[in-house]
Amino acid sequence: MEAPASEVLASASDPKSMAIDAVIGVTTGGLTAWARSGTTSVTRQTASSTATEAAGTGGVGPVLQGQAGVERSVLAAEARGEAVIGREVTIETSAGRTRPDLVVRDAQGNLKFIESKCGPSACLTPNQRAGFPLIESSGGIPRGANAGLAGLPPGQPIGPTPVQVDWWLP
Repeated sequence: MEAPASEVLASASDPKSMAIDAVIGVTTGGLTAWARSGTTSVTRQTASSTATEAAGTGGVGPVLQGQAGVERSVLAAEARGEAVIGREVTIETSAGRTRPDLVVRDAQGNLKFIESKCGPSACLTPNQRAGFPLIESSGGIPRGANAGLAGLPPGQPIGPTPVQVDWWLP
């Protein structure tokens, strides 16, 4: 397998601290996926897409780029045998609310959140930087209709849950 153009991995709490533990052999439409095992696993992939190429500094471009990144994260999750059970579920923590892009279950039924970032300037929001480590260490409280659609009863606390951040480069 050919190495991606950039193989920088990061954690939700320390963006420069992680190393590659495992490589998953996903190649779809120019996509090579790298993954790290364990909690706060983070991947960095490279792929080409008209959506990412069209992205600019404002307007619809960054939205399309973000949507393309989420779809790449869906493909990578499915390739790992994970089932996407929800999208954009709000989780409340002591630091505030955050909304990871995807909620997945692995083959053993374990819950995990995935946040997708696409582009060289993509970064976690302040709420994500504060909330993701708390979700991993203490859990949180699902809120809103999307939580119910994902099988997470709104208002009912969940325990500590891994958060994976996928970093995509166009």
